[in-house]
Amino acid sequence: LQYASDTHALAIAGNAVQIIDLATHAVRNLLGHGDGIGAVAVHPSRKFFAVGEKGAWPLICIYSFPELQLVRVLRRGTESAYSSLSFSAKGDKLASVGASPDYMLTVWDWRRERIILRTKAFSQEVYTVSFSPTTDGRLTTCGMGHIRFWRMANTFTGLKLQGDIGKFGKVELADVNCFAELPDGKILSGTERGSLLLWDGHFIKLEVFRPGQRAPHAASIEDLRLVEDGGRRYFVSCGHDGFIRWWDFTAIDAAELTDEDPVFMTEPLLEVFLGRREVVPADAGRAGKGGPLSEPVEVSVPARLQSLERGADHWLVQDARGAAWR
Repeated sequence: LQYASDTHALAIAGNAVQIIDLATHAVRNLLGHGDGIGAVAVHPSRKFFAVGEKGAWPLICIYSFPELQLVRVLRRGTESAYSSLSFSAKGDKLASVGASPDYMLTVWDWRRERIILRTKAFSQEVYTVSFSPTTDGRLTTCGMGHIRFWRMANTFTGLKLQGDIGKFGKVELADVNCFAELPDGKILSGTERGSLLLWDGHFIKLEVFRPGQRAPHAASIEDLRLVEDGGRRYFVSCGHDGFIRWWDFTAIDAAELTDEDPVFMTEPLLEVFLGRREVVPADAGRAGKGGPLSEPVEVSVPARLQSLERGADHWLVQDARGAAWR
C-alpha cells in the first residue's frame, strides 16, 4: 500500500494495481500484461509510478499519475517476476530486484528505458531494494538470511555495483524483512524474529531489546520507517503481532556499547494494537492446555501488519489478510 497522492493510494491485487480514492473508497483497476503484479513504486514527484510484473520476462511499466498513461516500458530485467522496486531520491534512476531463479539487481535510467548496471543480488529470496534517501548511488537490499549494502562505484574497468554482505557475527542469523536508513548512513533493520538490528557499515553495532530480554516485536517485523514529527525523529515499526511501535531515534543512534555486549535495552515511546476480538466457544479444545474450555472466552486476534505509509496527519496500515487501517 503506497500513496500516489494525498487522496489516492496504490495497492496490488492479483494482476491489477488498484488506485483507491481514500475519500470515496472508489477503486479503479489498472490491469497488468503478464501473470500478476510483483511490486509497485511511486516516483518522488508523485507524477509517475512503476509497476513490476510477473510472468516470462516480465515488464516494468511506468505510468503517469493521475492520467494513468503508459509512458515507459523496461524490458528483460529479470526472468520470472519482480519482487521490489525503488526510485532514487532524485527520481532519475529506478532499482529493481527479481525473484527466483536469477535474483537480479538492476539499476535503470528509466526515462531512456536503459539498463545502467546489473548484478546478482543474492543466491536466495530478496524481499526489498531501496535507494539511500541522502546519498546518490547507494542502495540496500535485504531478504532471506541476509542484508547487503551496495554502492555504484567508478572502477578502472568502469561503473560497477559493489555490495558488502552484512556480518551477523554473534547475533543469530535471520531473514531481514525491512530497514530504515539513518542520516549518517547507518541502517536499522527488522527481522522475522521480531528483532531490530543497527548496522554500521556491514557490521552490527547493536541489537535492540525491551527490558527483560524481550524482542521489540513478538512476531516478524514487516515494515520500519524513520519519521520526523515536531522536530523529533522516531523509528516506527509494525509486525505480525498486531503492534505498531514508536522508538526513540536519538537513544538508539547515540547508544555506546561494546562488541562483547552489543545489547541496547529500551521501551517503545508509544504502541498501538490493531486486531479484532473473537469469542472462543466453550467446547473448543486448546492444544496442550488440558482439553476443552469450560466457558466461552474472548480473545484478541492480532492483525498481521504488513506495511506502513505515512499521511499528513495519519498512517495507512495494511495487513496480510487484505484489510487496510487508517
